[in-house]
Amino acid sequence: MQPQKITPIHCVGFFYYAFGHVTDGEITDSEVTEIIKQLKVWCPEEVCPDYPALVNEIVDWYAGVYDSGQEELQKTIGFCANGIKNFFESQPEKDVVEMLKRDFMNALVEIAKADGVVKDSEKGWLANMSNIMGVENPDI
Repeated sequence: MQPQKITPIHCVGFFYYAFGHVTDGEITDSEVTEIIKQLKVWCPEEVCPDYPALVNEIVDWYAGVYDSGQEELQKTIGFCANGIKNFFESQPEKDVVEMLKRDFMNALVEIAKADGVVKDSEKGWLANMSNIMGVENPDI
């Protein structure tokens, strides 16, 4: 079920789950643990006191979109990728924008590494997201 109000943190979480799942057709416990860890960086408790509820909302949204089929999933992944980029680029300081983009890409690398195998499909997603973000593709 889609959240009532989609925020940038929802988009980050959705993208993380899609990245962890779609790239190889499964999501491992180690990937879920890493996703939750990385998401918490973007949404610490002082900003989001009910963090477990946020995670559940994101997972429910992802599951609902995934169950709706490939077309809807691809549309929502694109929506989230552009929403994340636009949020980062709306920050007033250029060095902050670059830091946010770099941190987001580094989190994807950590998610890719979480199950011990970095697949070509994960590298492809990283390359695509690097293009969208306008940053250098991480070397893994």
